[in-house]
Amino acid sequence: MTAVVVVNWNDTPASIRALNSVQSTDPVLRILVDNASDIDPCDAVRASCPETVIERLPANRGYAAACNHGVDVAARRGASHILIMNNDAELAHDALDQLMAADADLPGRLLAPLIVYSEAPERVWSAGGFIEPPCLRNHHIGLGDSREAHRSRQRVQWATACSLWFSIDTWRKVGPLDEAFFLYLEDVDWCLRAAEAGVETWLVPEAVVRHDVSRTTSDLSPASLRYYAYRNHFRLAFRHARGLARIAIASELLWTTVKIGIRSLGFSSYRHNSWYHARTRGLRDFVLGRWGPAPGVVDGGLA
Repeated sequence: MTAVVVVNWNDTPASIRALNSVQSTDPVLRILVDNASDIDPCDAVRASCPETVIERLPANRGYAAACNHGVDVAARRGASHILIMNNDAELAHDALDQLMAADADLPGRLLAPLIVYSEAPERVWSAGGFIEPPCLRNHHIGLGDSREAHRSRQRVQWATACSLWFSIDTWRKVGPLDEAFFLYLEDVDWCLRAAEAGVETWLVPEAVVRHDVSRTTSDLSPASLRYYAYRNHFRLAFRHARGLARIAIASELLWTTVKIGIRSLGFSSYRHNSWYHARTRGLRDFVLGRWGPAPGVVDGGLA
């Protein structure tokens, strides 16, 4: 049995659309994990998708933790394969069947659908991803391309957890998503860990997912997003870099820290700029080993 795990946070209508897009010729277990939304989504989801298993967490534990929880529930209910999915994504009518068929050809891999823009479904948002050395910058493949440019299956270095397929056996082999990331780059980290465990990630372009890009994070301040980007980048980079690449990343961290110090001492505008302060806080928390959710937001900045 296949299970589809959808993570919800403060957007029940999007989650209902995502759940309703799940179609298959085989039985599918639908699981919604709610990350302590301000309004309880249970009644609305049960009315629209009565077969859905709803797991409402007592606190917002982040995307990785919600996915981990959903996979654990699916495993206990007997699922052999999982598709984790953002609630701002919708499956094409045959996407799940295409992933099932691809799994028979590519067993034991992580399988990534071709993800297109909801408002422009002929255009690609992600056809997998690649890592740029030496500092391990991550990039989407095919951003803005025509769908026709990505018609062949191919191995990729990573794929977004916006929509990602795997077996329970593979999940147990790689281990759960790293919940310390809280938000952003937990998927890149997981794919790289999978590769280290001998598990490949493959693009399956015949399976298509429409994505309302960044809808889930629209309620977050730009400062919070910047905080996660900097803190989590260095967590990812130092974990996976080897040899001289680690020296390059350490040099980048040191130089960035020096620039922050100079600008903060010399220019008061930087000290009171919430956008700049978010980067500073992200780097500081990385160095101090502080993970989980971003600090509180005050007037668009970080408290």
